[in-house]
Amino acid sequence: MDSYALGRSMGDNSDAGFDYDRYRRLLAEANSETKRLAFINLLIEEKAKDRLARHSLRATLVRMGIVANPTDDGLDMKRTA
Repeated sequence: MDSYALGRSMGDNSDAGFDYDRYRRLLAEANSETKRLAFINLLIEEKAKDRLARHSLRATLVRMGIVANPTDDGLDMKRTA
């Protein structure tokens, strides 16, 4: 397995958030058009997973009555009385 594929498989198991060192390394290793496109797709997939996780968290908080009107650009952590 080449190092780019290893980085990709690590991405599937990584925590939410950005691993800048990993991204920097993968970008440096993306020395062909195919690898650059794969790197871009990896960034898009990880962003989509983050958005899905935030959406799921908001839905749970709304069901629990913890947030009133969630917004699309962040979590509204105001407690409802």
